[in-house]
Amino acid sequence: MKRPVVALLVLTGLLVQAAPGHAAPKGVPTALFMHGPSQLGEVDGAKWVAALTFANESPLTMDAVKPTAAEGKSMSYVSVVNDACTGTPMYPTFVAKLDGSISSDLTLALHSLSAPGTYTARVWVDTAIFQCNLEYVAPAAQAQFTLPAGESRAEVVVPAPSRKRSVRKTITVMIFAPQVPAYGGQVGRLRYDAAATPSGLSFLCTPRKGRSSCIV
Repeated sequence: MKRPVVALLVLTGLLVQAAPGHAAPKGVPTALFMHGPSQLGEVDGAKWVAALTFANESPLTMDAVKPTAAEGKSMSYVSVVNDACTGTPMYPTFVAKLDGSISSDLTLALHSLSAPGTYTARVWVDTAIFQCNLEYVAPAAQAQFTLPAGESRAEVVVPAPSRKRSVRKTITVMIFAPQVPAYGGQVGRLRYDAAATPSGLSFLCTPRKGRSSCIV
């Protein structure tokens, strides 16, 4: 009676190893780097609001071009404005044009100069920017992360969206410290768009049929 039991256990082990759920995720490695027009992101945010185009596009963008500049740019994680917004000119909010299907977790590489504290990253898919309060749209995915004091590079893993994995137009990332009463004294700046501080987002993405990349 022992041999059939042993054979059944071996067969069960082989079936588990071959189960589709154990297959590696498929997709094209996609890297998006953060860029901005001005040395201070706050200047870009002010111009963004003044131009009254915040519902359509952000001056802070992401694309496949890796930064090469010697002098970087930065923007504060902290603001007194409402953080119940789908991206806002008052926080680092970066938008990329994308067409495909997200097939892995999202990894943010964030270069910072900060006090120690907990911060939040939110990701939206195909969602209009700067919708607040009653018009606020919950992010497709988000994650909290901690930063040490001083200069740092943090890798933040944001779980892949359980829904809205398919991207037709844009993917938006906002990085911020929570507002009062959740605010705990965080002070810091996101650094980006330089050879030494190439903050960005990476993940696997399956392009539409006939395309080799999801980046538009």
